[in-house]
Amino acid sequence: MKSIELTPDISTMKVEVPVTNEAYMVLICEGKAKLIKLPENGETRIVMHQKKIKRHLNTEGEEF
Repeated sequence: MKSIELTPDISTMKVEVPVTNEAYMVLICEGKAKLIKLPENGETRIVMHQKKIKRHLNTEGEEF
C-alpha cells in the first residue's frame, strides 16, 4: 500500500503506477488517498464505519 499526496484545494490528482499487467485500486477518504495492488485471484473488501474507510481485506484463492 502506497500513500498518495492530495492537494485539498484542487479537484484533480496525479497517480504514478508502475507499467505492469497488475491491477490497482485507489481509495480516497478524509483527504487521504492510498494506492492498493489487487490480488491476481481473489476478492478485495472495503470495511467502512460511519462513512469512513477502516480497512481493506484481500482474500486470495485459486480455482480447484
